[in-house]
Amino acid sequence: MLAARAALLKLDLAEREREVARVDKLAAAHAAIARATRTALWNLVPRLAPALAAESDPKKIASTMEAEFTRLCEELQRALDAAMDTVEGDAE
Repeated sequence: MLAARAALLKLDLAEREREVARVDKLAAAHAAIARATRTALWNLVPRLAPALAAESDPKKIASTMEAEFTRLCEELQRALDAAMDTVEGDAE
């Protein structure tokens, strides 16, 4: 009984020191990031299609795409940060 309690305390300490993480929390974070990525990618076409269809200048097309990809990467970074905050918040 004492050995089991010591093992639980050791695991709790390792989790708080971020040496280990709960698999269920990591899986939930992974799922949230995957959903955000899928949604963001599927939304690219309807958001970009009207602007790109009306444009004939390759430089403007590239600029529009680059701006949208930058926005998308920033959105996904926020989703990743939020998911990881959830995982790390449980360890505190």
